[in-house]
Amino acid sequence: MQPLLILHEEYDLSAAWLADRLRARGRAVRALTAAALGAETLRWHHRLGAGGVDFILAPADGRTLSPDDCGGVVNRLHYLPLALLARIGGADEDYARSELYALFLSWMAVLPTPILNPPTPQGLAGNWRHPSAWTMLAQGAGLPVVPWRQDSAGDPERDWTIAEQPGEICVMVVGDRLVRPGWPAAVDLTEALEQGCIALARAAGVGLLGVRLIPDDAVPEGWRFVGANLLPDLAAGGEPMVDAIDAAFAS
Repeated sequence: MQPLLILHEEYDLSAAWLADRLRARGRAVRALTAAALGAETLRWHHRLGAGGVDFILAPADGRTLSPDDCGGVVNRLHYLPLALLARIGGADEDYARSELYALFLSWMAVLPTPILNPPTPQGLAGNWRHPSAWTMLAQGAGLPVVPWRQDSAGDPERDWTIAEQPGEICVMVVGDRLVRPGWPAAVDLTEALEQGCIALARAAGVGLLGVRLIPDDAVPEGWRFVGANLLPDLAAGGEPMVDAIDAAFAS
């Protein structure tokens, strides 16, 4: 069995935790950080043609990476590596960023499936939607939602984030399974709410999603959707998270 590839930012401690826990279970894992992908010493071979798309990456550790070298991917990359962006500038900086992003979309598109989460033009780990778009998607998935309100007096940058709310919990969806972090014993979810969380991840086109919920006795489900996170804290899920990731790549 080919190793599971984990792509992550160098500061993503929960991705490193996941890699360690999977290795402890005997699963072969290869972790590649954004810093390694942005290093000057990295060598790229990327080919597009009638036969399809192929790539070979040669990081500084000497271990090459191609689509045949991994048996699935946990993708936790946020954006282009900072070390890579630091080497571009000038009048054509925006153009260079766009070209580099297209390169990443191209080589990541031929990574073997399953991949949690596949890259999109709106984000390397999935579509980084505005909270208003997440609210609409969650409502369509059958989740009770906190109504979204915004006017011209608001700060557009601030409105991209929602601060943690009192009593908030985060349900993590992995494929068709839910992982519940260490909640108090009194916390329970209805079947409809659980299925709504899974349906939201499916509608978002991702296999790994944190669904933020706040308590509300005014709705039958007892909880309302308040936001989503494409890069939830995996370590908060403990061993059940490792079980779910392991199961997602069992085949």
